[in-house]
Amino acid sequence: SSGHIKDQDAFFDRVLQESRYGDILFQKRLVQHESLNRINPDCINTLRVVTFAHDEQVSLDGCMLSIGPALDGTDSWSRGAMIARVDPETGRLSKYAFRKYSHGSEVLERHPKTGFPFQEGQIPDWDLIKHYLTQGALALRPLTSLGWDIVLSTHGPVMLETNDDWDCYFCQEGMKGLKNSETGHSILANFKVGDYRL
Repeated sequence: SSGHIKDQDAFFDRVLQESRYGDILFQKRLVQHESLNRINPDCINTLRVVTFAHDEQVSLDGCMLSIGPALDGTDSWSRGAMIARVDPETGRLSKYAFRKYSHGSEVLERHPKTGFPFQEGQIPDWDLIKHYLTQGALALRPLTSLGWDIVLSTHGPVMLETNDDWDCYFCQEGMKGLKNSETGHSILANFKVGDYRL
């Protein structure tokens, strides 16, 4: 029929002409890496890494993987997803994943849908991710502590965003306490409030 869309260009022309929402942004769809699909294929599972930059040194050990599905099919921890700690040296997942207190404080060894044992999980391209984050943390100084959200795609790691307000409670829960981590030591040793050093 005359209204049939025959190719990609025609599709975009139709959408742009008929949109009631003004400007539209089209982005390429991200396809999750197969190693993450084995854990949970129902949504994109994102990596959160906290970096702490002091002088020329960058601590990188507040590392967690958000694992869906949450109640709404996302990897949002606040909506019922799980978080598993990631070893900062190897990129391997910890034995256990955790749900937030308000969602039952479950401690799980396997994904409830796929049965994947979390301790067999490995973040792909881990050395490359560490390199990117170290360079990024140094480039964004004088900001000292940043939380990075990363998608592990079939084409390599994709940086979604970085935040200076990186949800300490999320990190505390995922790391089971920051005090004894390298990031925790760095923060306690270097963070100042006025004339007082914490």
